[in-house]
Amino acid sequence: MSDQIRRELLLPASVAEVWEVVTGDGWLAGEVELELIPGGEARFLGEQGLRTGWVEDAQAPGPSGRSGRLAFWWSVDDEPASRVELVLETESDGLT
Repeated sequence: MSDQIRRELLLPASVAEVWEVVTGDGWLAGEVELELIPGGEARFLGEQGLRTGWVEDAQAPGPSGRSGRLAFWWSVDDEPASRVELVLETESDGLT
């Protein structure tokens, strides 16, 4: 994969709170359906239309609540799929 976009955000929230936001309706698309297991189906319906794909990896925050990871592929119709990876980690000042 040659083209990449990397972005880091520091958020005043817990990993569990951010996990709920990124896996639910509203942040990635207006309506989100994710089967949070490797190979699970992914469906995103938003203003740009319907994107479908599959979940590569989903690691919900554990009991320690210090990290989480979601990686999936999505595409519109017959366009090439894009890989999206979200890594949630606790920092001393908040969440990255």
